[in-house]
Amino acid sequence: MRIGCLVALCLTWPLGGAAQTAHRVGIGLASEPASAEASPPTQTTPQRPSPWAVVASLVVPGAGQAFLRQERSVPYAAAEAFFVMRYAQHSRDARRERDRYRALAADVARAPFGAVRGHGTFEYYESMESYVESGVFDAIPGGELDPEPDTTTFNGRTWLLARQTFWRDVGTPPARDSREWRLAENFYLTRAVRPELRWSWRDAQLEYDEFRRTIRRSNEAYRDALTDLSVIVANHVLSGMDALVSVRLRSRPTTQGRGMAIRAEIPLK
Repeated sequence: MRIGCLVALCLTWPLGGAAQTAHRVGIGLASEPASAEASPPTQTTPQRPSPWAVVASLVVPGAGQAFLRQERSVPYAAAEAFFVMRYAQHSRDARRERDRYRALAADVARAPFGAVRGHGTFEYYESMESYVESGVFDAIPGGELDPEPDTTTFNGRTWLLARQTFWRDVGTPPARDSREWRLAENFYLTRAVRPELRWSWRDAQLEYDEFRRTIRRSNEAYRDALTDLSVIVANHVLSGMDALVSVRLRSRPTTQGRGMAIRAEIPLK
């Protein structure tokens, strides 16, 4: 009887010690069950965002970001609204000032030379800003063309430039059938002011000063409108690129792995 109890005690003591050791280690080192092997990493592919977010941002800045539920959609939309309003205002200012300087030119500078018909080009009005008079187109009407000789006028300055460009000697005219004359004459014909657009600010200094101020204001407004338009285009492109990067990042597969539990045993002393 005593021998059987001793044998049973010897068999059960190591198991009880091992259980006690595992119990102590579990309490002291880990709060989750130990695992003999680490779980292998797994790859998950999220749902691919719609590429229409990029198109939406290119058309309306911030639309793609709103589609992707990003807070930065608000700055894109706000910048678009602000610069569109600025562009519209500067464009209106430029057109208003353009109409003013055209009216001044027609009523004051062009009126003495007959009925005003049509408007000149932008370069035409810039020439009016620099020269008090256009000068005549043909100094001696009838017969062959005789360009304006007065170099203080626009036409006279144009004829001087033609001679300086194509003649060997500005003060000595070549034969009219020579190549030098033909080249200078063609230069003058393509640049000189015609009779229907002739102007003169002579004896109208106040109106001339107002004309120059008005054309400068118009030019400044046009430049501001162009700057606003450049910012608007840049905002569209930036918003579209931002949406493209976001879509590509969200479409990229991600790797997820479960942590590997640490198994350790501390032998009891």
